[in-house]
Amino acid sequence: MADSGFASSGWIGGVATVLVGIAFLWRNQGPMPQIDPTNWWAWLMLLPALMMLRVAWRHWKADGQVSAVLLSGLLIIWVSMVFLLGLPFNGSWPLMFIFLGTFLVLRSFGR
Repeated sequence: MADSGFASSGWIGGVATVLVGIAFLWRNQGPMPQIDPTNWWAWLMLLPALMMLRVAWRHWKADGQVSAVLLSGLLIIWVSMVFLLGLPFNGSWPLMFIFLGTFLVLRSFGR
């Protein structure tokens, strides 16, 4: 029974982490960063990330666990979003909060 309480607190912490990331991103970049059309190649970086997300989905459907492949895919998406939105790496850390929080939420539901 104690395990279900931990799982429920995991999604709460994950949602809080996502909200903190959104708040910092909003404060640092404004409400809507603009997509930089000159970084078209950053869209290509999303292909392996989407494949990783697909593998993570299969793992989750097979055994109900969220694998580290999900976090790897989210990290690649983060790097791609940095280039697409023209964010400096040192100012894009709120995206990492958002992705880490998403990972925590999904992992808590897998228990």
